[in-house]
Amino acid sequence: MPVFRAWQTGGIEGARAVLGELGAGIQLAMMLTGSPTVAELAKRPVVLGPRLREWMDGIDPSLEGSRGS
Repeated sequence: MPVFRAWQTGGIEGARAVLGELGAGIQLAMMLTGSPTVAELAKRPVVLGPRLREWMDGIDPSLEGSRGS
């Protein structure tokens, strides 16, 4: 949905920017966890700090996606 919204407001360049940020975030997470691949990153435990946990507590659980094992 964020890519579609960025495309609606910023065209192809807006969508590219969002995808670039997403890719950079994934690369950073891989580096910080020592994961050589995205598959390895998916196996790592999810660690939430207090601010993110507080934000997530406000999300309707029925809207959350599932994370593969």
